[in-house]
Amino acid sequence: MIVRAIPQGLLTWNFEVRKANELVGTTFYKVFGESGGMTLGDQRFMIERQGPMSGQWRLAHREGPELAVAQKANAFTRRIEMKWLEAGTILSMEGENPWSRIMKVSANGKRLGKIVPDHIFTRKSTLDFGEDVPMEIQLFCLWLAALLWRRAANNSSG
Repeated sequence: MIVRAIPQGLLTWNFEVRKANELVGTTFYKVFGESGGMTLGDQRFMIERQGPMSGQWRLAHREGPELAVAQKANAFTRRIEMKWLEAGTILSMEGENPWSRIMKVSANGKRLGKIVPDHIFTRKSTLDFGEDVPMEIQLFCLWLAALLWRRAANNSSG
């Protein structure tokens, strides 16, 4: 299933997510800090950072249970381990190589999908995941990948 992520504006890291040109969801960040959320249809999800110095985020329904927990392995890598609670699966998201923004997602060494920017000068991206990965998890992966891209852009802007 190919899904497109399109920035909501020229200077924002918030995305509209479209499948077959139909809006299926959005991702967004709070103005301050590294928290935010996402929408999928009429469902709303919150993404909260667990503490100011923490590399851990949790995804939960706005009025419901926690769906996933993500942990950045360490400060010097682009690797995030994610526990998908419903399936009891540990996912790993990491950069395909040190020079690319492509983020690949795998579980137990099996590739589940990847997030691929259109080219070096854009944030427009393609989410290429199998049918067995729920859209909530795909959007959470996009949210985390865009967070890493945002950090890199802020660090290299001088």
